[in-house]
Amino acid sequence: MDRRIKSLYSDKILLEAAARYGVDRSKIKKLGGFESFIYEYEKDGELNILRIAHSYHRSMIDLHAEMEWINYLGENGADVAGAVKSESGKLAEKINIGDSYFIASSIEKADGTHVKKEHWNKDLFKAWGKAIGKLHKITKDYVPIETPRFKWDDEYLIKDFKRYLPETEIVISEKTQGIIDEIKRLETGRDNYGLIHTDIHHGNFFWDNGKITIFDFDDCAYKHLISDIAIAVFYSMMSKNDFATKEDFAEYFLCHFMDGYAIENTLSDKWMKLLPDFLKLREVVLYVAISRSYDPANPDEWCQNYMKKHKNSIENDIPLLNREII
Repeated sequence: MDRRIKSLYSDKILLEAAARYGVDRSKIKKLGGFESFIYEYEKDGELNILRIAHSYHRSMIDLHAEMEWINYLGENGADVAGAVKSESGKLAEKINIGDSYFIASSIEKADGTHVKKEHWNKDLFKAWGKAIGKLHKITKDYVPIETPRFKWDDEYLIKDFKRYLPETEIVISEKTQGIIDEIKRLETGRDNYGLIHTDIHHGNFFWDNGKITIFDFDDCAYKHLISDIAIAVFYSMMSKNDFATKEDFAEYFLCHFMDGYAIENTLSDKWMKLLPDFLKLREVVLYVAISRSYDPANPDEWCQNYMKKHKNSIENDIPLLNREII
């Protein structure tokens, strides 16, 4: 999280957000959050999620576009946690603090739990692919009622990535610009590009007896559909498994994932062949995100290990997968 946001946040903001949604403070439990402050709350016997973001991260227009799309997906059968309106019937509530503002929004709490070790099998991978395939199928017909969501290269971590990298990271900066430019040159069409989640890893859905419910649409943007598949592969490879190599696991994962995806949507082999490029894009953007948030005075071990490991592969154009798995 941007350190400026942490410095501006206080319990007063939480109390105001709770009031906008008609929630008693005693019914709120903090869950955490990477880019925003995330809470669980109970109201009328139902559990929902309250998110409080800051305008340094997302604008009011961004939030409204996100929540509007979530509504559309839910109404058309996507496996998503639905939007919850405030007491005044709004999809998002603006809380002013001087020259900037916080934004409160809410969704239903998904049924089930985060994925556990015993769930990590072909049934999960197939359901994961099916859920993303359904989202891609539905989004093809989506037309925003008001302002459209931003495009992937307007995301601040991409558009302003040099701002977040130390000046000494010259090679990382050059490589990041290179993969961004490469993907910008790709064609965009209804069957390969649209408004997508962009971050459906196993931390952003719940698993409930064979059913997936997706949440955390904070990063949703207009982007190539293959990106959602690349994200699933990227983060699944970080999890412990019993395979001899990450390539063996990725091949197994993708086989079952795409079996599920194909039930709902199709993506041509041309785009599947570009999977390594979108894996590299996620690798560099995550490096930028960690650089932005990294605090040397309070180092995070996972972040330190990621930067140490991936600095070499980014600078030397080493692919995340050492062989073709498609």
